[in-house]
Amino acid sequence: MNSLRTDILRTHAGLGGMLGGLLVLAATSTALAQEKPGVVNVDCTQGETISRAFTRGNESRPLLVLVRGTCNESVLIDRSDVTIRGETGFGGGIAGPDPNIDTVTVTASRATLEGLTITGGRNGITVSGAAGLTVRNATVQNTGRTGIAFVFGASGVIDSCTIQLNPRDGVVVSAAQATVVNSAVSQNRNGVLVLDGGSARIGVDNRNAVAISGRAVTAKVVLDSKYPISPVTVSHEFTLAPRARSNLVVPMALKWEEVSTIVALAGANRAVPYDLDGSVNLGGDLLNVDVPFHLRGELTKEQLVQ
Repeated sequence: MNSLRTDILRTHAGLGGMLGGLLVLAATSTALAQEKPGVVNVDCTQGETISRAFTRGNESRPLLVLVRGTCNESVLIDRSDVTIRGETGFGGGIAGPDPNIDTVTVTASRATLEGLTITGGRNGITVSGAAGLTVRNATVQNTGRTGIAFVFGASGVIDSCTIQLNPRDGVVVSAAQATVVNSAVSQNRNGVLVLDGGSARIGVDNRNAVAISGRAVTAKVVLDSKYPISPVTVSHEFTLAPRARSNLVVPMALKWEEVSTIVALAGANRAVPYDLDGSVNLGGDLLNVDVPFHLRGELTKEQLVQ
């Protein structure tokens, strides 16, 4: 399994100090709530483009672009407070025509992509150094490489999205921060990849109106694609509060030879990739189900020796 499904529950196995704390991000702006945006309608079926819409209106004001149909273009969002939304009842999309250029590139703050289908290009969406991106109710699929990439200090939230059928990663967070909630990330080579000091919030969200009981967490860890670590297990019962987020911490008990392996990897003075595969058993004695998860990322030397 090489994906993390997050539509009902988000699973997180924290390996003590090894994986470090995972951050919850809030990408909000009080300024946006105060000012009514300018609205531009783009009908892709008539040859209109999203890029041209960015030249309309006052750049100091928020802008809402309503998209009908699929625009075949590469879009650069380099002005802040821009929302691109698929038109209700018609749907909207962006298909990147150039496999060497990302379909959507975001370099400005507080952008929102909502109700869109994004395909083609190199990456579907690349957020480079921009804060507060929101991708909501969107599908990102069949790109040339990665579905959504957060890089160079970018931050944002992926909410209620489907990210699938991308040949590399569903979501990559590199020296950046991201939160993935209520979304399905599947049928990519990797689900959510975190590296280069990036941080992603991948916890357990119970969206149901009732509490859910759990009885066990088990996980296997492989370092550097070839060094398996002893399986980690939480065997005590726990409860996921209704409509709330909970964290599960999975402790590790290492054999001496595994400690030696970690020390050797730390001495290599490079980031070490890890793969974490496991399951969370939810339910009670009469009815229970194992919810699988997969995490992949990199550990710094500091994280290995913590």
